[in-house]
Amino acid sequence: MKASFFTLKIRIIIVLTTILLINSCKNNTVEFKYTNKEDIFLCESVNMALIKEALYSFEEDIKNNYPFKEPYSTLNGYATYWSTMTSDRLPKKEAISVYIIALFKLLKEDKELWNTSGDKVTLNYNGKLMQCIGENLKDEGFKITFNALLETNSFKSKLFAPIINRKVSKIINDKTLATYIALDLFYAKLFEMDFTDIE
Repeated sequence: MKASFFTLKIRIIIVLTTILLINSCKNNTVEFKYTNKEDIFLCESVNMALIKEALYSFEEDIKNNYPFKEPYSTLNGYATYWSTMTSDRLPKKEAISVYIIALFKLLKEDKELWNTSGDKVTLNYNGKLMQCIGENLKDEGFKITFNALLETNSFKSKLFAPIINRKVSKIINDKTLATYIALDLFYAKLFEMDFTDIE
């Protein structure tokens, strides 16, 4: 009798463990590709693993899909994508990978990350991530302007982007600046796009 009760308990434990494993696999459907890449910056209470993955995936997509000719580099990707980033135009749908869409779904779940009160979605300029970006920018001129716009509650991409335009090459060596660009000038634009046909 004791042996059969013990066997029943083991079976129940195995079934419950299997159910938990299946559910955890369903909830975490995105396996990150860029965990071995250089870390960007630290920001407490922000999912920096996801932010890092979003940045490097964005850079890979623009490198492969935006330059008109060789060399297909991240810098050329930024240079070619720049006019889309700084205008009301949306990214080329055919240039957006399925992986980017999967990451975008995860980013959308973080309500603290986005401001959805206006006509268009932007980064939450009052959020923790923007403060961390302001603290970690490498270029002193960018840093002063970025933080002044935050402090005066007047931050808008249309005010900050023209400053970057004069030094686009600096994006490559400043992953903090690149993070801002990827999130506010790329992922935020994806809120306006319909990906049901790709999914």
